[in-house]
Amino acid sequence: MNIVHTHQYLNGERLERVVLFPSDDATIMLIEVLCGIASGDIEEEPEVYEFGKESGDIGNRTDGIQHPMKLILLSTEEWDWVQHGKMPLPKEWNLRQAVEIFSAKH
Repeated sequence: MNIVHTHQYLNGERLERVVLFPSDDATIMLIEVLCGIASGDIEEEPEVYEFGKESGDIGNRTDGIQHPMKLILLSTEEWDWVQHGKMPLPKEWNLRQAVEIFSAKH
């Protein structure tokens, strides 16, 4: 199952890009940039959603996620802020080491 194509449209928002960040363990760290969501505060770190961090949660999942996962959802405007150093990311999210794995423009 391709998680990018599965989540390409969420509640009417359109997925613009997905960026993968390296982690020190098996945790999948993604930023999904969505067209059609409201922008937050430029001064604050974006919210990180965590899946599978509870003991025993990963092995019993039925949604295809087999590793712990951290996800940040950003608007296209917020992604621009991040790229230009105007919006901070949490410390473990190193933008220089990130790899774009999906872009709607390609």
